[in-house]
Amino acid sequence: YYNTKSTLVPSVLFNKKNLIDYVKYNSIVSYDDLFSYDDVLDKSIKNAYVSSSEINNYIFKKFGSFEHFHYTTLLINEFEKHVNSDFNFNFFLNIVDKKLDLICFEKSSFIFYNSFDFSNDEDVLFYALFCFKQLKIDPEKVFMSCSGVINLKSSLYLLLYKYVRNIKIIDLHEDESNNILFSVKR
Repeated sequence: YYNTKSTLVPSVLFNKKNLIDYVKYNSIVSYDDLFSYDDVLDKSIKNAYVSSSEINNYIFKKFGSFEHFHYTTLLINEFEKHVNSDFNFNFFLNIVDKKLDLICFEKSSFIFYNSFDFSNDEDVLFYALFCFKQLKIDPEKVFMSCSGVINLKSSLYLLLYKYVRNIKIIDLHEDESNNILFSVKR
């Protein structure tokens, strides 16, 4: 599922009976919504989210049983595999459809996830630098990986590179088994 109706909950505080309560604090929800959850980072975190009973029923009727996930679950789990141990902080930006996902790891520990809508490149820079400031991260000492609608020649990359020296582009694509793969460009 690709939507903004999700929230992360530490597994030790998670109770399946409270799915609607977790999500309603971050999103407008209806009691008619279908709520699901995924395990994130080896089950240390749960991602509670709104899924669609109509879509689920259609897919089930068409193909039989299936697994579904929220896209932030996949992003966080995949980005964890690409943490650069040479840096204390690893910051990941995923840019798709005027939406920015920001994920931060300190060493190998997950610290932060948030998403923002944006209009221009300066908005992306603002959100990244604002997060650095709030987390007390020096832009010169962070490793930033970017995926989505960004490349080495894009104006966004060039703007980010003015403030963050250790930056790479990660290409997201699928293999023949529909598994998400990453490849790194510099």
